[in-house]
Amino acid sequence: MLRKGYSSFHITGLLLSIFFAFFLLIYTQCTKDSTKEGSGSEISGLYFLNHNDTVGYVGIKTCAGCHLDKVNSFLHTGMGQSFDFATPGKSAAKFGTDAHVYDSFLDLHYLAFWRDSVLFISEYRLDDNNIQTHYREQRIDYIIGSGQHTNSHLFKEGKYIYQAPMTWYSQENKWDLPPGFENGANSRFSRQVDVECISCHNAMPVMESGSGRAFISIGNGIDCERCHGPGELHVRYRLSGGVNTGNIDSTIVNPSKLPAKLQIDLCQRCHLQGNNVLKPERSFVDFRPGMELKDFFEVYSPEYQGNKDLFNMADHSQRLQMSRCYISTENSTEQITCITCHDPHVSVKLTGKGVFNKACQNCHNKSKKVCTESQENRARSFDNCVSCHMPLSGAKDIPHVRVHDHRISIPDTTKDTKPRHLTGLYAVNNNSPQLAAKIQAYLTYYEKFTQNEFYLDEAEKMLRNVDDPALNIHLEYLRNNWKKIIEISGNLSPEDCDAMTNYRIGKAGSKRDNYVKAMVHYEHAIDLQPDINEFYNDLGVAQIKMGYLKEAMRTFDEGLNRFPKDGSLLSNAGYVQYLAGNRAKSLQFYLRSVHLNPDHLPTLKNLAQWYLSGNDGTEAMKYLNRILVLDPGNKDARKIIKEMDSSGQIR
Repeated sequence: MLRKGYSSFHITGLLLSIFFAFFLLIYTQCTKDSTKEGSGSEISGLYFLNHNDTVGYVGIKTCAGCHLDKVNSFLHTGMGQSFDFATPGKSAAKFGTDAHVYDSFLDLHYLAFWRDSVLFISEYRLDDNNIQTHYREQRIDYIIGSGQHTNSHLFKEGKYIYQAPMTWYSQENKWDLPPGFENGANSRFSRQVDVECISCHNAMPVMESGSGRAFISIGNGIDCERCHGPGELHVRYRLSGGVNTGNIDSTIVNPSKLPAKLQIDLCQRCHLQGNNVLKPERSFVDFRPGMELKDFFEVYSPEYQGNKDLFNMADHSQRLQMSRCYISTENSTEQITCITCHDPHVSVKLTGKGVFNKACQNCHNKSKKVCTESQENRARSFDNCVSCHMPLSGAKDIPHVRVHDHRISIPDTTKDTKPRHLTGLYAVNNNSPQLAAKIQAYLTYYEKFTQNEFYLDEAEKMLRNVDDPALNIHLEYLRNNWKKIIEISGNLSPEDCDAMTNYRIGKAGSKRDNYVKAMVHYEHAIDLQPDINEFYNDLGVAQIKMGYLKEAMRTFDEGLNRFPKDGSLLSNAGYVQYLAGNRAKSLQFYLRSVHLNPDHLPTLKNLAQWYLSGNDGTEAMKYLNRILVLDPGNKDARKIIKEMDSSGQIR
């Protein structure tokens, strides 16, 4: 996808050359100033001019104008096929009766199918007589994943992108729920995909200003500029007749010319899985090849004593850096990096085992280290170093997938069966992180990955040495300690807080029935970050509690304008219309909500109330019974049913 076109240039070569010379002078001065602040742009006296944030991306089609061979080869790699529109040609999956997944926890079926070359995923439920009791379908706009391991499925609503609840797992030729949707955690069609996800799986997106969720435009797969940096300046220079007179072209980044540390940083921008903690005033689109990753965000992973055989699918960089091969060559001219073995322009499928074996032998022949495995076993593996020293293994975060472990090691036949002991989190890409960043890492790891109290306890210990109200509020929010949040926030004005801190204070105000405080902080949260649906829901509910029905209507309308398929917003919008006496409009909102999610308890409760208030006990009973199926201990539903007579009326 081209963000800017350069098919024609209306400036003469002479004028463009003069312009570029001036441009070069200004950029060089600007970049020199920036490197004094540790931007990572300075390499042995070289300043990469495309690090300046005014240099734009041109897209892979423009690169193909001069580098067609590289582009054609790259398009067959996993990165080149990482993301595209949902078409039959893009999909690696099998369809028909095989394209079915059943979620036994939620009793929901999913079916993927094509209709006039458009991909859809339907969700439905069957009763005991095999009669359909719920049905919705969703058009799929994008397929994410090359198909070598998986195809997952995304759709766009307005400026927002969501993940659908079906993934194709290529190695086992099967459909299943996506990672993170299993074991009762199926978020169905509501999981938002943010800039952190897209900025690794695709070309660099263009985001709405200040937003991490609202997309202006996205690409069609990882492209040249993800590894070489934005190409606008380079294209203009070369088309104006400029030539590279030195060893390194400063208008574009050549990763092979980078120092080893910056090569690793470039690859582990995406091939390092963990809890990413952004630096203040940074975003996931700010990093550019040739910069130090730690200047933009730190990647935190759990550290264990014991078994080191478990790893995540995208832990390539971390695992490589745990290898003796890496450690023994670190800071030397022979240091191993990712491109020691991998040519990013060539598919792994086409590279061939001989290329990888040669990379191993080049190093081991120099050190005169020979393979000690028996000739019989070596012959069995066709003398393939990778099969023994980087074996295929299942990833602990993604089912049905096998990847090569990049912790190069001598096979251990005596596996450590002792349970692993969690010792803490560490920043893989920074040996000396700031304490506040570590605290944030512990809090968000608990919030996003594993609800283990260990992380909160460790954060609390570190907070004793940091005066940071926002981090303290975050800790107490995760512990549902609303009273403590009110105490901490006593001297904080909304202007002193970021969006999430305002929201957490607002939540505490709501829980403590201080709706005036809640509304003030919710409103500031929306002003700072208007693309989070929960903000609108909770502000609207607080306004209802205060009797501000017109204001609540506006809040829910504003939320639904951004998130028209949010079941909670629809349900709450219906409730405020019900309170205002607009019964017909109220029912419309309720029915839209229950169509999207037949198990949304607040909507079921609202529908039961709506029918009871209209003296339709028969319809009300349907929703009350459904509530009891989902929540057998629901006292309100049981009380209402007990008070109903045989005609369905309340006694």
